Amino acid sequence: MTLEAGIEGTCRAGLVTFRIGGRCFAVPIVLVREINRQLQMTPVHRAPASVRGLVNLRGQIVTVMDLGRRLGLGPVEIGEKSRMVVLKENSMLRGDVAAGLRTAEDSIGFLVDEIADILTPEDRDLESPPPNLDQTDGRHVVAVCKTEESIVSVLNPAAIIRSEIQGPPAVCVARPDASPVSSGGE
Repeated sequence: MTLEAGIEGTCRAGLVTFRIGGRCFAVPIVLVREINRQLQMTPVHRAPASVRGLVNLRGQIVTVMDLGRRLGLGPVEIGEKSRMVVLKENSMLRGDVAAGLRTAEDSIGFLVDEIADILTPEDRDLESPPPNLDQTDGRHVVAVCKTEESIVSVLNPAAIIRSEIQGPPAVCVARPDASPVSSGGE
């Protein structure tokens, strides 16, 4: 499947790959500010379950999101290889980043099990995600990258962050009288 040219170009610039729950994911390197081992977090009262806490990173407060929880893979167990992928803020992104790929207005870090590699894929390695991805993956994956060892799902950080803020989508359930009822809240 053909990948949108802007996303393909952004991915070809490089991908930071990491593991969560035994699966390999990536984000375009142009969206990453740094990879950090500072994982001493201050919990945030009443935050969404995937927000693990706040980190003071050289005077800047970074919200740490547990990417395992957010993607439905279970919480990341903090260990020796765990890292935080700190994303650039939207204001730091250059114009050559694909239109749909953004991060957030504030500093966000993704907590991951471990960093795997930095890839520089060729055009032939990148494809659009298959249409049969489940609802969670389908909203968050913008491309897949084929490597010799596996297939890497390339994530769109803005979609992950936005879906956390907005919460899960409402589900409509059909009743016998055919009028829809929202089971996701109002």
